[in-house]
Amino acid sequence: MADTLFSSSEPAAGATPLPSPAEQLVQANHRLSVVNQELDVANEQLRVANEQLLVANNQLRVYNEEIRTQAADLQRAEEAVSQLNTELTLTNAGLLDTIADSLQATEFARAEAEAQRLRLHRLVAEVPAMIAVLTGPEHVVELANDHFRAMFGHRELVGQPFCQAVPELAGQPFFDQLDDVYRTGETYTGTDVPVTLDRRHSGQLEHLFATYIFQATRDGAGRIEGLLIFAYEVTEQVRARLEREAGARQRQLVTDALPVLIAYVDQAQRYQFNNQAYEEWFHQSPRALRGQYVREVVGEAAYAAAASYIARALAGERVDFEACMPYRDDLVKHIRTTYVPDVQQERVVGFYCLINDITEQVQARAEIERQQQQLHDLFMHAPGPIVILEGAAFHFTLVNPAYQQLFPGRDLLGKPLLDALPELADTPIPRLCRQVFETGEPYVAEELPLQLARREGNPLEEIYCTFTYQARRDAHGAIDGVVVFAYDVTGSVRARREVEAGRAQVQALNQHLVRTNGDLDAFVYTASHDLQGPINNLAGLLHALDQEFPISARSVLAAQILSLMHGSIERFRHTLLELSTTARLQAEAGQVSPAVSLASMVRDVLLDLALPIAKTNAEFIINVDECPPITLSEKNLRSVVYNLLSNAIKYGHPDRPPFVQVRCYHEQGSLVVSVQDNGLGLSEEQQKQLFQVFQRMHTHVEGTGMGLYLVKKILDTIGGSIRVESTVGCGSTFRAVFPI
Repeated sequence: MADTLFSSSEPAAGATPLPSPAEQLVQANHRLSVVNQELDVANEQLRVANEQLLVANNQLRVYNEEIRTQAADLQRAEEAVSQLNTELTLTNAGLLDTIADSLQATEFARAEAEAQRLRLHRLVAEVPAMIAVLTGPEHVVELANDHFRAMFGHRELVGQPFCQAVPELAGQPFFDQLDDVYRTGETYTGTDVPVTLDRRHSGQLEHLFATYIFQATRDGAGRIEGLLIFAYEVTEQVRARLEREAGARQRQLVTDALPVLIAYVDQAQRYQFNNQAYEEWFHQSPRALRGQYVREVVGEAAYAAAASYIARALAGERVDFEACMPYRDDLVKHIRTTYVPDVQQERVVGFYCLINDITEQVQARAEIERQQQQLHDLFMHAPGPIVILEGAAFHFTLVNPAYQQLFPGRDLLGKPLLDALPELADTPIPRLCRQVFETGEPYVAEELPLQLARREGNPLEEIYCTFTYQARRDAHGAIDGVVVFAYDVTGSVRARREVEAGRAQVQALNQHLVRTNGDLDAFVYTASHDLQGPINNLAGLLHALDQEFPISARSVLAAQILSLMHGSIERFRHTLLELSTTARLQAEAGQVSPAVSLASMVRDVLLDLALPIAKTNAEFIINVDECPPITLSEKNLRSVVYNLLSNAIKYGHPDRPPFVQVRCYHEQGSLVVSVQDNGLGLSEEQQKQLFQVFQRMHTHVEGTGMGLYLVKKILDTIGGSIRVESTVGCGSTFRAVFPI
């Protein structure tokens, strides 16, 4: 390198000129500086390597020391092993045969145990029950057959503690029971136990029932080492049993609540079931009656009456019959009975028995027949003509003598109306009969002119009759005919026509009319009075039926029939009362009446109407305190006020509560009581017929069409009047005019 740095050779011809010595010295110093830096780095690396080598040497010394120590230990161990080998050599000779025999026995025992384990596993897998084997105090699942795993949705069970594998059982009694069996060794049996389980391993809990056995398993020393679970799912059986028990309880509750006797009789004619109603009749509880023979319970006389029906039921025939059964001297019942055979696998094993006590119904039927006969006799002896036309063809089924006297030479009974009286075909009578038959609304035809022959074959003659047509209803409330009250007013009409011929004849005819009207009023009053008794008896009998058959025991049809019968009786009673009132008004004509306070009367009537007022939210504005007393009997004034105010409520508009204003004022020497409402209102045609007897403008509410007729008759009697102003849908104003 020194030769290179300090060479003074001349440069070759044409070569680059060499740097000057100073420049070469600078370059050489630079190179030397780089070499020194490289040497410093190399020295640092050598220093670090020396330090690492020093550490490695120290570790090597430590390892060598440990190796020497282990070598010494190994030498001592080899000496001990050598000594032990020497001792084993001395003993092995005597133990070789024993060890060989023991190994052979152990191998045989191991093979036998393995065979038994395989047989146990196969048996557990094939048994049609849920079986699992748990080990240890944590109840780790060692074995679970397919049925057990299926119960838990085939989730992973084996190798896990049972409480971790089936966490949804926490809070249920099973884990505590397992702990008790593992602790005590006493077997636990659970029967029909409810279980809440995620049996599909879907997160959806199900409610099941299971019967199971928890039994401890022991090792060769008799110590408890685990548990055996043997279980069946009994959900369907338990639910079926619970449903049967619930059904039996429900059946007993239902049958005990019914007011009829219900029983089950087996093929040997012994009671196997009775409801509570039997105890009231036979003074034995249903439990005591079970197993007893029918003959012993009901007595010989009653059994003799029912024996043939029982035999037919046990032969497989459904039997329905009514009979009077003498169970005891103090227990004789009219019964309606149904026997329904119980056929199982084509064999009659018994029959169901349903007994209705119809004693009161039979007695009521007899009483109704008696009263119907009494009513028939009353009609037949009535002084006014009465007929009953039955069915759509209007057959004459009752013709009283007074009616027959209108047609003394004609045979009417049993014939249709137009067959018996063909000349009526072109008159309004068939149409009026049809109208009443179809609508049920009564109709009065006053002084109807007819061309009739009083005797068959005679020429027609003009007669005048006033007819009242009333629908007749059967026991079910259905219209089955028309009752006709006829009054021959031919003489009255002719007399009225002959009034113009002379005052003497007028006076005579008026006297005749007074007598006729008196007779008619007397008949109406007598008939309405005499009919009150039968009607009250019918009402009492219906009340008894209501008491005997509570609402819960009635069929829909029976309830409807009872309701219709109540309504018919009340309407008949109300009609009789109004007819009686009409007759009384005629009798009171001309009598002097005291003055009555209108304000007091209005207050009393409003108290009577408190219930319908509250029901309809009706509002009344009363302005009659300044009204002077009215000269009229108290009951007649009450009838006027009550009919006007009650009609204002009864015929209210369905879209608004009734609003009624009552006031009084003087008008042309009379006192006017005005009742204004906001109800349904009346058309002009309806207003023309409003005050006629039996006329009803709105048929959707109960009524007879007598109320306003009575109001008009009362006012006419004292020389007053009543008028109405009305608009359909807006309301009406009634003005009752009282003379001062």
